[in-house]
Amino acid sequence: QFLAVLGGFSVSHLLEVLLFTGKSSSPEQAMKRYISTARRLMLWHDGDVWDVNSKAHASVMTVRNMHGQVARAITKKRKGSITGSEPGDNKDCKSDVKECGSDRVFISQYDMALTQSAFIGFVLLHPEKFGIFCNIAELEDYIFFW
Repeated sequence: QFLAVLGGFSVSHLLEVLLFTGKSSSPEQAMKRYISTARRLMLWHDGDVWDVNSKAHASVMTVRNMHGQVARAITKKRKGSITGSEPGDNKDCKSDVKECGSDRVFISQYDMALTQSAFIGFVLLHPEKFGIFCNIAELEDYIFFW
Protein backbone atom coordinates (compact mmCIF):
# COMPACT_ATOMS: atom_id res chain seq x y z
CA GLN A 1 0.00 0.00 0.00
CA PHE A 2 2.86 2.39 0.77
CA LEU A 3 4.22 1.88 -2.75
CA ALA A 4 0.77 2.69 -4.15
CA VAL A 5 0.70 5.97 -2.23
CA LEU A 6 4.12 6.89 -3.58
CA GLY A 7 2.89 6.03 -7.07
CA GLY A 8 -0.08 8.35 -6.61
CA PHE A 9 2.14 11.17 -5.42
CA SER A 10 4.42 10.85 -8.44
CA VAL A 11 1.68 11.30 -11.08
CA SER A 12 0.61 14.95 -11.16
CA HIS A 13 -3.05 14.44 -12.09
CA LEU A 14 -3.44 11.79 -9.35
CA LEU A 15 -1.74 14.06 -6.84
CA GLU A 16 -4.05 16.91 -7.82
CA VAL A 17 -7.08 14.81 -6.86
CA LEU A 18 -5.46 13.70 -3.58
CA LEU A 19 -4.73 17.33 -2.69
CA PHE A 20 -8.21 18.45 -3.72
CA THR A 21 -9.89 16.20 -1.14
CA GLY A 22 -7.94 17.85 1.70
CA LYS A 23 -7.74 14.49 3.47
CA SER A 24 -3.96 14.38 3.29
CA SER A 25 -3.32 17.99 4.25
CA SER A 26 -1.59 17.20 7.53
CA PRO A 27 0.38 14.21 8.80
CA GLU A 28 -2.52 13.32 11.09
CA GLN A 29 -5.11 13.49 8.30
CA ALA A 30 -2.88 11.52 5.95
CA MET A 31 -2.32 8.84 8.59
CA LYS A 32 -6.07 8.56 9.20
CA ARG A 33 -6.74 8.33 5.47
CA TYR A 34 -4.14 5.64 4.78
CA ILE A 35 -5.06 3.56 7.84
CA SER A 36 -8.64 3.65 6.59
CA THR A 37 -7.42 2.52 3.16
CA ALA A 38 -5.43 -0.34 4.71
CA ARG A 39 -8.49 -1.46 6.68
CA ARG A 40 -10.61 -1.43 3.56
CA LEU A 41 -8.03 -3.46 1.65
CA MET A 42 -7.92 -6.05 4.43
CA LEU A 43 -11.72 -6.24 4.44
CA TRP A 44 -11.78 -6.72 0.65
CA HIS A 45 -9.16 -9.47 0.79
CA ASP A 46 -10.72 -11.28 3.75
CA GLY A 47 -14.35 -10.83 2.71
CA ASP A 48 -16.40 -11.61 -0.37
CA VAL A 49 -16.57 -8.50 -2.55
CA TRP A 50 -18.95 -10.30 -4.94
CA ASP A 51 -21.59 -11.00 -2.27
CA VAL A 52 -23.92 -7.99 -2.31
CA ASN A 53 -24.84 -8.64 1.34
CA SER A 54 -21.25 -8.65 2.62
CA LYS A 55 -19.33 -5.90 4.40
CA ALA A 56 -16.58 -6.23 1.77
CA HIS A 57 -19.02 -5.48 -1.06
CA ALA A 58 -20.53 -2.57 0.87
CA SER A 59 -17.02 -1.17 1.39
CA VAL A 60 -16.18 -1.44 -2.32
CA MET A 61 -19.41 0.37 -3.18
CA THR A 62 -18.64 3.08 -0.60
CA VAL A 63 -15.22 3.67 -2.17
CA ARG A 64 -16.75 3.70 -5.64
CA ASN A 65 -19.27 6.33 -4.49
CA MET A 66 -16.52 8.40 -2.83
CA HIS A 67 -14.52 8.39 -6.07
CA GLY A 68 -17.62 9.50 -7.99
CA GLN A 69 -18.37 12.31 -5.53
CA VAL A 70 -14.80 13.60 -5.64
CA ALA A 71 -14.71 13.39 -9.45
CA ARG A 72 -17.94 15.41 -9.70
CA ALA A 73 -16.79 17.97 -7.13
CA ILE A 74 -13.38 18.59 -8.68
CA THR A 75 -14.87 18.72 -12.19
CA LYS A 76 -17.45 21.27 -11.04
CA LYS A 77 -14.81 23.39 -9.31
CA ARG A 78 -12.38 23.25 -12.24
CA LYS A 79 -15.00 23.78 -14.97
CA GLY A 80 -14.07 26.78 -17.04
CA SER A 81 -10.48 26.86 -15.84
CA ILE A 82 -7.27 25.00 -16.49
CA THR A 83 -4.83 24.03 -13.84
CA GLY A 84 -1.40 25.53 -13.79
CA SER A 85 1.63 23.90 -12.31
CA GLU A 86 0.37 24.37 -8.75
CA PRO A 87 -2.99 23.24 -7.37
CA GLY A 88 -5.30 26.24 -7.29
CA ASP A 89 -3.19 28.07 -9.93
CA ASN A 90 -5.96 28.39 -12.49
CA LYS A 91 -5.97 30.34 -15.73
CA ASP A 92 -9.06 31.68 -17.41
CA CYS A 93 -10.31 29.20 -19.98
CA LYS A 94 -10.41 31.96 -22.61
CA SER A 95 -6.63 32.35 -22.45
CA ASP A 96 -6.02 28.90 -23.91
CA VAL A 97 -9.22 27.25 -25.09
CA LYS A 98 -7.31 24.24 -26.47
CA GLU A 99 -6.39 23.15 -22.94
CA CYS A 100 -9.63 24.14 -21.26
CA GLY A 101 -10.13 22.14 -18.08
CA SER A 102 -13.87 21.71 -18.64
CA ASP A 103 -13.18 18.73 -20.91
CA ARG A 104 -10.87 17.03 -18.46
CA VAL A 105 -12.01 13.83 -16.81
CA PHE A 106 -10.97 13.56 -13.18
CA ILE A 107 -10.60 10.06 -11.74
CA SER A 108 -10.78 8.57 -15.21
CA GLN A 109 -10.53 4.88 -16.06
CA TYR A 110 -6.86 5.57 -16.87
CA ASP A 111 -6.36 7.06 -13.39
CA MET A 112 -8.05 4.05 -11.82
CA ALA A 113 -5.86 1.67 -13.84
CA LEU A 114 -2.72 3.53 -12.71
CA THR A 115 -3.89 3.37 -9.11
CA GLN A 116 -4.74 -0.33 -9.28
CA SER A 117 -1.41 -1.14 -10.91
CA ALA A 118 0.33 0.74 -8.10
CA PHE A 119 -1.48 -1.46 -5.57
CA ILE A 120 -0.80 -4.79 -7.29
CA GLY A 121 1.96 -4.23 -9.83
CA PHE A 122 4.89 -4.77 -7.51
CA VAL A 123 3.31 -7.90 -6.04
CA LEU A 124 2.72 -9.29 -9.52
CA LEU A 125 6.25 -8.54 -10.68
CA HIS A 126 8.04 -9.85 -7.59
CA PRO A 127 5.63 -11.78 -5.35
CA GLU A 128 8.43 -13.57 -3.49
CA LYS A 129 9.81 -10.22 -2.25
CA PHE A 130 6.47 -9.69 -0.50
CA GLY A 131 6.45 -13.17 1.03
CA ILE A 132 4.02 -14.50 -1.55
CA PHE A 133 4.82 -17.88 -3.02
CA CYS A 134 2.19 -18.92 -5.51
CA ASN A 135 1.74 -20.28 -9.00
CA ILE A 136 0.72 -18.41 -12.15
CA ALA A 137 -2.94 -19.44 -11.80
CA GLU A 138 -3.07 -17.89 -8.32
CA LEU A 139 -1.51 -14.67 -9.61
CA GLU A 140 -4.11 -14.62 -12.39
CA ASP A 141 -6.83 -15.04 -9.76
CA TYR A 142 -5.38 -12.08 -7.88
CA ILE A 143 -5.48 -9.97 -11.04
CA PHE A 144 -9.12 -10.98 -11.52
CA PHE A 145 -9.86 -9.95 -7.94
CA TRP A 146 -8.58 -6.46 -8.65
